[in-house]
Amino acid sequence: MEADTLSEALTQLTRKHPRLRPVLLDGSGHLQRVHQVLLNGELISSNGDRPLRESDEIELVTAASGI
Repeated sequence: MEADTLSEALTQLTRKHPRLRPVLLDGSGHLQRVHQVLLNGELISSNGDRPLRESDEIELVTAASGI
């Protein structure tokens, strides 16, 4: 997928897979706090305006708790 920003990439992802929207995003369209974003293997803030390059890889990691 091609996107200029992290926010645009998440929008494209949730349009392609609508069931992910309520899992990933809150009512305002921001990434829920339970998820972390890794950009090229580095943990970043979920700043949606962050510009992306063609070679960037985005990983979404969900925190888990319990036994």
